[in-house]
Amino acid sequence: MIRRSMILAAVLAAAAWAQTKFDNRLTVMFANGGALSIHTESTLANSPVSTSGVVAIAEGDVSHRMVIDRRGKVLFAYDLLLSRVPNDRKSYSLQLRPADPNYFVAQYVTFAPGDQLRIDVTLGSESNGTYTVRPDGHITIPQVGDVKAAGLSPGGLAAEVKKRWTGQPIADASVSVAVLAARRDYPTIAAARDLVLHIGEGVNLDILFNPSTGEKVFDVIQPVEPPANKSPRIAPEDEISLERIRISVNGTVLKEFPNNWMIGGAAKISLPRHGTVYLAVKPSTNFPFQPVGRVDGGTLTFPIGNDMVEIVSRSNVLKTSETGTVWVYVDATPKRTPGATAEVGMLDDLLPKRE
Repeated sequence: MIRRSMILAAVLAAAAWAQTKFDNRLTVMFANGGALSIHTESTLANSPVSTSGVVAIAEGDVSHRMVIDRRGKVLFAYDLLLSRVPNDRKSYSLQLRPADPNYFVAQYVTFAPGDQLRIDVTLGSESNGTYTVRPDGHITIPQVGDVKAAGLSPGGLAAEVKKRWTGQPIADASVSVAVLAARRDYPTIAAARDLVLHIGEGVNLDILFNPSTGEKVFDVIQPVEPPANKSPRIAPEDEISLERIRISVNGTVLKEFPNNWMIGGAAKISLPRHGTVYLAVKPSTNFPFQPVGRVDGGTLTFPIGNDMVEIVSRSNVLKTSETGTVWVYVDATPKRTPGATAEVGMLDDLLPKRE
């Protein structure tokens, strides 16, 4: 691969040939048919920096790239736009933009003053409604009282609401918390830049620098040929396919299913200490699904709070697509599960019933 030697706004630069390549390559598909390969590298052989760096949420012609550490903290963010150069099938126009501070991925949000959220309790009560986190980090919820939301994830806040509930019995009900607005000024590039790249040519984008060691951690961005005969979007008729899967959290294997092959429109995964996770190619509007599941062949990754879950399947996770996005809803309330379980079926049959 040819790497472009240039400096863009003091953060996009030619770096020394990397001696460490993190195992986090991601192919990002765009609605116009283009594709980018992105992965993170370091200039040191034994990098002390831990980064998973695999998040890129595609929305039409824009991909929101976030480099994260293994606890889920966002280290660097930026937006990418890719379009074809007219009359040149091997060239692409790549636009790099500072991260939109008003864009957020709910699974990475821990609440801060000014954030807006919605709380829904399945029993139906005065607590249901929209709240804004006050400057002191608290919100006041009927039948719960004053709660410090700042620093809590949506699942953590839901668990706190359920624990402090003072109304009618709530043991068998669920509490869901959805993020409505959250401004985040993540470290990002200083200014927008436009490039023209050919397939086989790439650029390095510096994202971290350690002055004590001289280490640079950077993204390598390269236009690639889209997978043959693969749609960049998940077709409505697509299904989830899980064959002999292995489930891991933060790199630790929880369970392997050596003899199962399950195919259906949605999946329900129970994880000890995390609750129940619902995966869907077409989400229900009655639950706070988020488009945070990334599929690359037989691997599906998604965050739960500060943890990263990985499901590896012998088959492609999506039956008819090589890459794509899976919608994820985490019900954090039933955490007392004896072990990891998995089932696949129709989404309406898997989701908890609401009265």
